[in-house]
Amino acid sequence: MPVLTCDHVSIRYKVGDFRNIGLKETVVRKLKGNYRVEEFWADRDITFSLEKGDMLGIIGTNGAGKSTLLKAVAGIMSPSEGSVEHEGNISALLELASGFDPDLSIRRNAYLRGAMLGYTREFMDEKYEEILDFAELRAFEDRSFKQLSTGMQSRLAFSIASLVQPDIRLE
Repeated sequence: MPVLTCDHVSIRYKVGDFRNIGLKETVVRKLKGNYRVEEFWADRDITFSLEKGDMLGIIGTNGAGKSTLLKAVAGIMSPSEGSVEHEGNISALLELASGFDPDLSIRRNAYLRGAMLGYTREFMDEKYEEILDFAELRAFEDRSFKQLSTGMQSRLAFSIASLVQPDIRLE
């Protein structure tokens, strides 16, 4: 029985004028026929399944859609077409520093990031001390995230992502 299945996953980005102009200008351009939107498919029709213990490497050039596909598998983004199904929890070591609030303390950020990964408060209560020790940040526990060096921020993010014993790990 597969623990991870990607079934005809395709991911589309829309690029064009709507990102650079306001609502009024959008309406005016549409009425004049001077409005441009293009579709860019980062991934098209990706299908695979993995059993427990399987490993998969995704290889491609820059811009080929590797990270985009992994974001869909991690649940960070939804595919435009197809589906991703998994058994158990997923830990993604992608964009490690995403989801942190620069003004919150290390403790609050750890709980926030844990919640974003789908972990309960009880689980984070059990793992918090271990996360702090692994990241070697006990002396900085009450400082805001923005006061940490980039290396310290990365250690906290890595500690949270790696100590939770996920069923599926994306690296």
